[in-house]
Amino acid sequence: MHHPRKPEALSRLFTSAKTERPVPIQCALFEDALVRASLDPSILAIELFRPPAWSPSPREPIVVVIRGNRRFVLRVEGTKTHSADKVDPTQYRANPLALPEIVLTEADLRSEPLCTNNHLVWSHRRRRVSAGLSFQITQTLRENGAMTLGELVSAIRVLGNSDAAILALACSNLIELDLEMPPLGPATVVRYRAPSGMVREVA
Repeated sequence: MHHPRKPEALSRLFTSAKTERPVPIQCALFEDALVRASLDPSILAIELFRPPAWSPSPREPIVVVIRGNRRFVLRVEGTKTHSADKVDPTQYRANPLALPEIVLTEADLRSEPLCTNNHLVWSHRRRRVSAGLSFQITQTLRENGAMTLGELVSAIRVLGNSDAAILALACSNLIELDLEMPPLGPATVVRYRAPSGMVREVA
């Protein structure tokens, strides 16, 4: 007899250089929000809070992002009524932590060119970058300050796909990319990302 899989088994896990632990996701829009937070230079970390079993609040995990020295609950509001991207209107809305919220709508997450830029960069997250090339890229940015992607690629002088390595380092939270505007390309601004030195509080 076929037994349908429980909803928990259908969820996937999201990880990035900013997550303290894997985040379960059951919605493509929320995954886009996590990718956006992972590549947003203003976000320092992504935390996961699970309400205790006795909590009267919904049991969905709550995602908290750290911006500056403040914590915010990350929430997504979906508007689609069809397709696999539909968001349950009760999902990701609980906020028993009483923290301020960052609320992203479907329109926010689909806005261009940021949406396409994020997806293009994130597609390089599993690319391996040698220690030597990583040092060369980050050191060039430390010495020269912000550069365009075209200028940085020209300055590196290595064989191979150096622009892909730059995108991979952005996924690793070692450098920053200005992905708001324009579309990802030679004019995209790249910056060295200094270690935050942030010490997390223990709740």
